[in-house]
Amino acid sequence: MASRHEHSGRIETFLHRRHLAWWSREADRADTTPHARLGLLRHRAALLKTRLEHLIRASDQTVGAAAPIHRPMGTDWSWRPAAWREEGGAGVIGDNATALTPGITLFHDCPRAEIALRQVRQPQHPTRPAFGVDMEVFGFAGSFLSLAIDLPPEAVQGLRLKHLVCLTMDLEEERPARLIARLNVRHGPNTEQVIRDIVIEDDRAIAEFDLAYTRMNETRVEKMWLDLIVQDPRMNRITLHDLTLTRRPRAEI
Repeated sequence: MASRHEHSGRIETFLHRRHLAWWSREADRADTTPHARLGLLRHRAALLKTRLEHLIRASDQTVGAAAPIHRPMGTDWSWRPAAWREEGGAGVIGDNATALTPGITLFHDCPRAEIALRQVRQPQHPTRPAFGVDMEVFGFAGSFLSLAIDLPPEAVQGLRLKHLVCLTMDLEEERPARLIARLNVRHGPNTEQVIRDIVIEDDRAIAEFDLAYTRMNETRVEKMWLDLIVQDPRMNRITLHDLTLTRRPRAEI
């Protein structure tokens, strides 16, 4: 015997198919529909469109937030930027200092902007968020290209020299490229920088920053941001399926 949940699911599917078929018929004969009725249908369709778009946005944000973040033991802060969690990153042609979304900016010194940067919707996946970030570079005559990601204020709350900050990415490249991650910590008038090559471990791209090797003033930390630097980016396409950051205290010896 079918459960109440299964029975309800069948009814919802039946009603959905009937509603979809009805709207499809009305759309197919819209050219011959009397103006008065067409105006009424348009009003109803606009109301439905608003509700559906709200549902899609809420679903995308929930799916993006639900994708698991790899959290090493002892993690006291973890974060996935909004560009991977919610819709809002229109495609851009990469002029210097071009923002994809608030807090994510492309920097380079190439005289010709042959760079496309865009947010892409990803198929549902158990370990990936709803969106990814895609960067495609054609000719490149500059000396540097980097994607700067501002970290939220929570990233520096309680930040200490004993902390390790870990960048983890799920990425795909058309051709292998050297990727460098630079963590920047502003404390008062000074900025500490920790630079690491990104290495592949267990199908994840990882860089770990040990703040013990900096001269960071723990009492004056104001802001932290990440620069993702691509060496020799020409004729390449890099898709960042996921990007997360975590923070944990170093194990005491």
